[in-house]
Amino acid sequence: MLYLYRMMRVVVQEEVYSTPFSRAILDRIDNSDTVATINRQDDLESVAKKVFSRPHRGYEYWLCQKFCWKQLFRFQHMDYYPPTETKFEVGEMLGNFEIKFINDNLLVLGVDMPHLKYRACLYLVDEANYNVKLTSLLSFCNVLGAWSFKIVRPFHLRTAKKMIARAYVDPKSTA
Repeated sequence: MLYLYRMMRVVVQEEVYSTPFSRAILDRIDNSDTVATINRQDDLESVAKKVFSRPHRGYEYWLCQKFCWKQLFRFQHMDYYPPTETKFEVGEMLGNFEIKFINDNLLVLGVDMPHLKYRACLYLVDEANYNVKLTSLLSFCNVLGAWSFKIVRPFHLRTAKKMIARAYVDPKSTA
């Protein structure tokens, strides 16, 4: 219970944060969400490793989804890849995602499935309060994508909040 209270204090769901570049990542955006936290001491790669480097608590759910997709639709779901010690490069895998784009303040990760295209945009921004933002962008490829996301949406937001909470650093400790 204490963990959930702590997570609610350090992570907020915000109005969707995006840039012209991130809006152009997908042809059509059917769903988007943004969660944010505070971390003033780490660079983008360190934050990304904290957020995406280990399986989240919904990992069992992800394994079940992987099994179902493989059995029902013969889709080879991506495996989990731990982060490397080298600098990130486009095309590398980080966790379950492929790195699509990287610069100093933006990291775009994605996965393309037969039913939907998913992009996770991790931003470091110069704002007074919540400076680390994770925006999820989805584009449905067919009706199955829309239906499956309606089922997954509550778990998706909860998982995104837990993942971004790993990057939290108390502002008092960095002052």
